[in-house]
Amino acid sequence: MQNFHLILLTLAVFLPMQDGFARMYKWVDGNGEVQYTQHPPVGRSATEIKAHASPVRDEDAKKQLEALHEKAEEQRLERKLGTEKAARLKKTKEDKKKNCLTARKNLEVLKTAPRIRDKNTGGEFVYLDEKTRQKRLDATRQQIKENCK
Repeated sequence: MQNFHLILLTLAVFLPMQDGFARMYKWVDGNGEVQYTQHPPVGRSATEIKAHASPVRDEDAKKQLEALHEKAEEQRLERKLGTEKAARLKKTKEDKKKNCLTARKNLEVLKTAPRIRDKNTGGEFVYLDEKTRQKRLDATRQQIKENCK
């Protein structure tokens, strides 16, 4: 009797799971309409549909979500301010993003490069001394504060 209950319990647990593993097929019927079924049609060609999508990495999901938020914000601004003003704000935002990336790259170079060469007012290349390098570092950090928000 206990074995019977154990078998019954096992069937009750695993039987509903079969639907999760069911295959899906896509095919076109005689009227030209697309049909989706769990069994391939007899006498027609069908394409099996993969039920499980590949998982999305957290980074990609965050980027997609961020892009959707930006798009929604742009649309909200367009409705609020009008298309022309929203376009100017979008351009300003893009410029700040570009400036932010440039400033971050410059900061990395200023921090890591052993010697930095630049053109002087006469057009000649000279190496920066430590005092000038520190001034550039401070200015670059200020650019990052202004553009990277």
